[in-house]
Amino acid sequence: MLQSNHNLYKMLGRIAGLLSLLGIGLYFTGWIYRWAYLAYFQLEVTTLDLPFESFLIVPIQVFFGHISSGDISTIWRTIWIAIATFIIIIISFKIIQFFTQ
Repeated sequence: MLQSNHNLYKMLGRIAGLLSLLGIGLYFTGWIYRWAYLAYFQLEVTTLDLPFESFLIVPIQVFFGHISSGDISTIWRTIWIAIATFIIIIISFKIIQFFTQ
């Protein structure tokens, strides 16, 4: 029983870590997108009173594009970039493992 609780806590810890990294990535993407967009109008992100949640919603448009208008090219680009990133990470780990043996 004690071992199963330990495994459960370990699994929940990994899920929490993964969700934390996902949240950080989404917030960073939203911040950069807003910063670039507002810089075009010579405004600073920090001078506007934008709610925290808005920086988490903006990446939906960045990663999925304008689905309502039928444009799915952004979704395909996002999928291909995610697959390429996953493959590059695996290759990087294999190279690190090879050189550390």
